[in-house]
Amino acid sequence: MIGSSFGGGIVLLEKLLPQPKEIASVVLLNPVLDYEATFLNPLLEWGKGIIDIKKIKRIQTEGKATLTDTFEGSIDFLNEMCLIRPLLGLNNFENPILILHGDKDDKVPLEPAKQIAEHSSKLKLEVVQGAAHAFKDPDKEAYVHKRTIDWILESIELRS
Repeated sequence: MIGSSFGGGIVLLEKLLPQPKEIASVVLLNPVLDYEATFLNPLLEWGKGIIDIKKIKRIQTEGKATLTDTFEGSIDFLNEMCLIRPLLGLNNFENPILILHGDKDDKVPLEPAKQIAEHSSKLKLEVVQGAAHAFKDPDKEAYVHKRTIDWILESIELRS
């Protein structure tokens, strides 16, 4: 299973379902592992204007507010940001997880991935030097694609 950005955290949440699927291999690309550090109390400049007190008040009074050019937030969204913890699913994975994260990512902070990787033998963090969010540079993108495929193939070989 591969998850990127916000989808990276969603992959981890799958293991909290009542009947989680067996997942042989996981690769997370610049994953949002900590909603607070990304959105509510952001470590990076990009996140600081997404959810502020004015927008929270608008959501409370009007039921929704425009958070970015393409996204409207609701009270349910705010509740999810406070209550959902993707990392809780991490311990339910039997197989190792690869995280590829660019050191120049200006959207999703690298620090939560570093902290988690230090304390988990299941996680392998590879910091992609010079890579921004979504690995848009063609050379970085090619590296991430190759590394992802290699990881999946290695996982399949280990299970055989």
